[in-house]
Amino acid sequence: MKRSFRRLIILSIVFVVTGIGALVTVLNKYSTGNKSDAVRLAIADTMLVQKVIFQNATATPQSLTKAANGGWVINEKYKVRKQLIDLMLVGVSRLEEKRPVSEENKAKVIEELKKSGVKVSVVQEGKTETFYVKTNDNDPNSSYFLKENSTEPKVVYVPGFTGDITNLFVLSESDWRSKELFASTPRSLQSVKVTYQNKHAENNFEIGYKNNSFEVLGVERLDSNKLFEYLTIYQQVNVDNFVVDKKDSILNILQKEEPEAVIQVKDIHPGRSKTLKIYAENKEVKGFYGIVEEDNEVVVFKPQNIMRLLVRKSYFSKS
Repeated sequence: MKRSFRRLIILSIVFVVTGIGALVTVLNKYSTGNKSDAVRLAIADTMLVQKVIFQNATATPQSLTKAANGGWVINEKYKVRKQLIDLMLVGVSRLEEKRPVSEENKAKVIEELKKSGVKVSVVQEGKTETFYVKTNDNDPNSSYFLKENSTEPKVVYVPGFTGDITNLFVLSESDWRSKELFASTPRSLQSVKVTYQNKHAENNFEIGYKNNSFEVLGVERLDSNKLFEYLTIYQQVNVDNFVVDKKDSILNILQKEEPEAVIQVKDIHPGRSKTLKIYAENKEVKGFYGIVEEDNEVVVFKPQNIMRLLVRKSYFSKS
């Protein structure tokens, strides 16, 4: 399945109820006392889940691991998108049997599950639950399911979901990876500096914290509302994509060019301090390439997402 198609499928997985956070909280108390085998596999308390390992027959195993701070990382490398991890945890906690597989199809379904399905291991404190899942082509809202060491395959689904839970476990590392770049709160942010090419140097500005408030250096008639709105953006700035394919070659090309602008964010927490170099708009990616200096990462921004950061110094002056 192509990555872009998988993304469309994931975007179609929605909840009937409102608020994924509230749903996860409710499901943590979900009792599985008198359910069928498939439902008994469901994780009653997602807070106990420490790791989820999944692998299909043609790919390298991937792992989602809960970090000490409560967040999750993919393959011990990158922070995971919170919405996806919440979606996955809710899915495995609510997995229910829709119907058993008919006797005449059991052997075939078991063979397909082990040959081309996804093997999923949910590691909790003191135990591991392992099962196989595979897309049910006859029903887009269900999956074939087989508990490890069982000979009873089933058709399962997740109440409240539109879509197939298998699609979560065929996502790539980059699909799982969090797109977060800047995440500075008003309490932790120390400064923001935006520098443009020399020919546009008059637009450069620096925001600093002084005397219990933020100021734009060199701006006397400061529009505090505009400053507040601008700084609020830095609480959540996501890239549209991290470049994986041909990253090194693109990085080499960009490093030979002069960036259109450089954004430097300094935070009390070192991990939140980032320097982002923005390069000229690129027609191939329909947006802007950027380099995150600290991590040597190549990123892509859509125009509407990066231009809101690239304002002029005069923007902060009262009319």
